[in-house]
Amino acid sequence: MPEVTGNPSDYFIGPVVLRAYNKIEHIADAEVVELSAIEKTLAKFFSKDEISFVLVRYVAYGCYSLRVERNS
Repeated sequence: MPEVTGNPSDYFIGPVVLRAYNKIEHIADAEVVELSAIEKTLAKFFSKDEISFVLVRYVAYGCYSLRVERNS
């Protein structure tokens, strides 16, 4: 995950949407989270065997930011 330093030039500057997808690329779960909760929420999603990857999106416009893959 990109480091959050509190500077205006940080990659993330506010809450984000995490969308968890299954192997056939259907949304299986989603949450709006504060930056401090990203890693905890990713761990929760990946604790479910059916989750294949998670997309991180910006809240306001829903724009794609990055994809987090399950470790094999």
